Amino acid sequence: MFTAVKEGNIDFLTIFVRECPNLILKVDQDNYSIFHIAVLNHQKEIFKLIDHEVSQIVDPKLAKAKNTNGKTPRDIFYKKITAIKDEGKKWMKDTANPCMIVATLITIVGLSAPFTVPGVTREETEITNFIQKLSFRIFVISDAILLASSAGSILTFLSILTSRYADEDLLYVLPRKLLFGFSSLFLSIIALMVASCAAYVLCLQRWRDFDSCSC
Repeated sequence: MFTAVKEGNIDFLTIFVRECPNLILKVDQDNYSIFHIAVLNHQKEIFKLIDHEVSQIVDPKLAKAKNTNGKTPRDIFYKKITAIKDEGKKWMKDTANPCMIVATLITIVGLSAPFTVPGVTREETEITNFIQKLSFRIFVISDAILLASSAGSILTFLSILTSRYADEDLLYVLPRKLLFGFSSLFLSIIALMVASCAAYVLCLQRWRDFDSCSC
């Protein structure tokens, strides 16, 4: 039975649990039940199967029974899940805050970059205008990507910080938002590196033109 849980043999367990439902409460040499084994081996479908058979064989009155401290199973569950929710909420905020600061700094750099872009020179200097250069185009495109991705990252992390942190949010919505925020921030950092490299190339070309003009 425990081997079937580890290997994810759901067909065998379906028959086994139906024929011998009481055996699902047995434990192995490590004092682990098949519930523990299913969780440790990430067997989600098997855990659902076991949970469904248990709900059918357990007396409904036991679900509302109280322990020696006067707590029902639901009370204990919500007490534990509340602590987990608080930890998850704190972790989300502690993660989103610095990431939003980094995204904001990158956005500021991206906004100021077009006003300090090298290469657009005066005609009287007789220095080649860099607008037609490939490096200049790379600079402009990467800066646009930088602004879009960093702005999206800021909005994503801001929505995480202002979330109501409901159960369904912590389970589905917030992890997806966090993943999108990380992806956008990573893309903005890559775009910043590309834009910086293109700007360095433009500066080198400008200095070379200055040297040629002085000669």
